[in-house]
Amino acid sequence: MAIDIREDLRLLIDRLHDDDLADARDVLGQLAAAREADGREQFADWLVDSGLVRRLPQPSTEPPITRTPLLRISGEPVSKTLVDERR
Repeated sequence: MAIDIREDLRLLIDRLHDDDLADARDVLGQLAAAREADGREQFADWLVDSGLVRRLPQPSTEPPITRTPLLRISGEPVSKTLVDERR
């Protein structure tokens, strides 16, 4: 049955006007994303129900950590200075 449906979809796509192909791709992408999100939620519920985890972590509300740019310092590397001073 799934093979017949896939073939029907291919025929429909072949008959679409070029301008409508992008819209069809977007709609199918949204459908796939919704299916994937449902699968993740079901898996998370199963993890809790089965006792493998007690609770699911909540997503962070803090902004992501930004890296401070490295400073360029002239002279010899600090590691070499430290080794030399310990001798």
